[in-house]
Amino acid sequence: MQVLSDRFGAEPDNDGNRPRADGEPILLIEKKGDMFLISIKFNFFVLGVAIVCAACTGKTGTPEDALFAKEALIRYQMTHNYAATKDDVDIFCVEISNVFDRRSSSKMDPPAILIERLNDGRRKVRKGSDCAYDEDSGVFEKSSNSPALILVVGEHSWDSATSMTITGGYYEGSLSASGSTYQLEKRDDKWEVTKDELGWIS
Repeated sequence: MQVLSDRFGAEPDNDGNRPRADGEPILLIEKKGDMFLISIKFNFFVLGVAIVCAACTGKTGTPEDALFAKEALIRYQMTHNYAATKDDVDIFCVEISNVFDRRSSSKMDPPAILIERLNDGRRKVRKGSDCAYDEDSGVFEKSSNSPALILVVGEHSWDSATSMTITGGYYEGSLSASGSTYQLEKRDDKWEVTKDELGWIS
């Protein structure tokens, strides 16, 4: 156990020690394993707070893992909803946005490397800005005017270094869209969707 301490209200001496007056509070910081225990001591009274260090507990994966998990999610989305499996849709447009708020203007294209990995010859995958939508024709690819489907990847959070939660869904039009929360796990060095919880559908 490592203990760090400090005292309020007095200047340190040449050795860095602070003289303690009667009744003066003392701040104690103790590191126990993956936790920091912070306490303030007032004579006979101690106020304590425990803070877990996320980085210490290994609950954050690597940026590469985040990319591969989102790739796995998009591949799952392309085969697990009716709109994505219709015969007239073979172009998928991927965007990063809040699937639970389609009015949000914070829509971004995914990294180019992700689009490259998804274009493996089985499907045509484009970045979101390559597609557009109008009420008459729905979603379409700008360059070819071919029908398309928007796949949305939203916020993610780490549950552990090998488990994460990502929001996502699809958008074909105001009457054909959905938003879900997905649980993904890394098994045998491969990410896969283990839970698909529907949040809304139209």
